[in-house]
Amino acid sequence: MRRFRPGETVVVGRRVRDLPERTIHSVQTGWNRHVELDRPAVLVNHSCEPNVGIVDNTFDGYDFLALDTIAPGEEITWDNAASEWESIAVPSCLCRSRRCRGASLGYRCLTAAQIAHLGRYTARYLIASPPAPRP
Repeated sequence: MRRFRPGETVVVGRRVRDLPERTIHSVQTGWNRHVELDRPAVLVNHSCEPNVGIVDNTFDGYDFLALDTIAPGEEITWDNAASEWESIAVPSCLCRSRRCRGASLGYRCLTAAQIAHLGRYTARYLIASPPAPRP
């Protein structure tokens, strides 16, 4: 309903509850932690060329910050590979952006250039420690 400038917080995502496993609506906040976020954060759609990035917040979720100017009425989108090591939510991407990867299978599937493009807008656990061993 209003314009957002680059760097402004657009949505604050707060953890509603921990989930026993990943779902198509969960977000990953740690190597073995998947949470459900409150509204409107849970409604933000994926794009391979998003207009918001994520940063960890004090509510066990993510703040969604404007990457560029966002016009009133523009859809708010984020790259879910920024939080998901392995994603099941976007097996076939429909974003149609010039950077579209065709699917968002998670951070583990990104190239070095794609990881660099996410920059600081990546879940802290993904850049702070190596992957946990798979069970």
